[in-house]
Amino acid sequence: QIEALSAELGGEGRAQRCAQADRPHDSSGGGGIGSSGGRRAMATSLAKQAAAFRREHHIPEVYSQGLTPSLLSTPQEARKLDSASLAALAQGALAQLSVLEPDVAASAALFQGPPRDRELLTNEENSLLNQELRRLLMLISPHLQARSAQEIVEVLLQRYHVHKYNVDDVLACALPHHDSPLFTRLLQGLHVKGNPTWSWLQTLKQKPATLVRATLAKYCAKDISVLAFIGEAVMESARLHKGNRPMATFFSAVWLDTLASAKSVGPDIVGAAMPALLLLLRRPHIRDLFHAALVVTVALCAKAELESGARAQLLERIAKQVHGEHHRVAATALALILQLQSDGPMPSKAVRTLLSAGAPDVVGAFPPNVDSGNLAASVLEACLSSATIATDGAVSSHAFATDMSKTSALDDYAEPLALAAFQAFVTNQLGGLKQAHEQPGAVQAIQEVLGIISSRHPASLGVAFRQVAEITMG
Repeated sequence: QIEALSAELGGEGRAQRCAQADRPHDSSGGGGIGSSGGRRAMATSLAKQAAAFRREHHIPEVYSQGLTPSLLSTPQEARKLDSASLAALAQGALAQLSVLEPDVAASAALFQGPPRDRELLTNEENSLLNQELRRLLMLISPHLQARSAQEIVEVLLQRYHVHKYNVDDVLACALPHHDSPLFTRLLQGLHVKGNPTWSWLQTLKQKPATLVRATLAKYCAKDISVLAFIGEAVMESARLHKGNRPMATFFSAVWLDTLASAKSVGPDIVGAAMPALLLLLRRPHIRDLFHAALVVTVALCAKAELESGARAQLLERIAKQVHGEHHRVAATALALILQLQSDGPMPSKAVRTLLSAGAPDVVGAFPPNVDSGNLAASVLEACLSSATIATDGAVSSHAFATDMSKTSALDDYAEPLALAAFQAFVTNQLGGLKQAHEQPGAVQAIQEVLGIISSRHPASLGVAFRQVAEITMG
């Protein structure tokens, strides 16, 4: 009964007919499992379970199964492969792909034993299975152009029908390859009709046509859910602590095109970007994803004025990398963000991070081909302002300020540094320190910095003094 129910994709009417067909063979007359009533109840329960599973995956009650799609051959040829042949194909592919990605070997159990009807699994069983399938698909995503990875996808199509029941997982794996013939072929078999996120891909199946990035970006600008999906996929890739250059390239390219095509960037788009950016910026060891996050962060700052809290979080994450392997690109991103966003105080956490690196290393990370004047001035002003020096790190902040004024940064950015020192003095006097003796080092540090600037760049000091006077008097 269960096998027949599975073959016909289960419906209550079919289940009742199955139960009725069994009734003549029932001699107990009771209500147990072996009775006609028990079998009818079981069949009805399974039918409801199967129907609910199909609704969850947007599969209509009246659904023509047809042949399972194939990535590597025709559906007719793929149908000739029995479970043993599919298992052998999967095991061989896993062995080959494990050379590139050793962790795929842990998924070997997915291809052992007889296949099970997914519509008749419990919710818990399907949930565990989905987790395993998702992990395997994310692991093979960077290597999808390899034949062994494609063979694994082929077996997943035939054994687990992932084209129907794991559409999101397949797309998370394959979207970085969206403009390849491989993706176009794979898309033809995906059940996207009726899917609230992916139904727009149905038109590409009818032609068939390549999913070019311009089309994808245009849709992302209209539907934030697609951007959120891409963000979830890139975050999942990062949580695996694996390099994934196709995913990193895809993530940054789609965001750049989406931001370029959007007429305006509101809080919803910024909110869709932030979770992925904040996570990727904490994964500098995954170089490609970290660099992709920097690119998207700068592009976002160029297109929208970020809320102060979001801006602070991004600056804090990036500042942590100024002293390390990515010091130059991190400093470049900081400099660009501070140019693109309206003036605001440097976040105290970011300042403390830079203090720990030391002025020579921070200045040494300044990119030679990007104006870092805003960055240098923001850091100097923060070190001299009451908000920063009124902490336990007062001595180090003063030392950092004087050290910075003695570096090459003063020769490159004398005027913005002088202006920052004057602004710190005004801030302290007007809104920070109530009594000068509360922070005697503050005035002394400002005087020392201005003295260094005066001795090396007196003209710049004069220009800065006039500017701050105009601002104060105005």
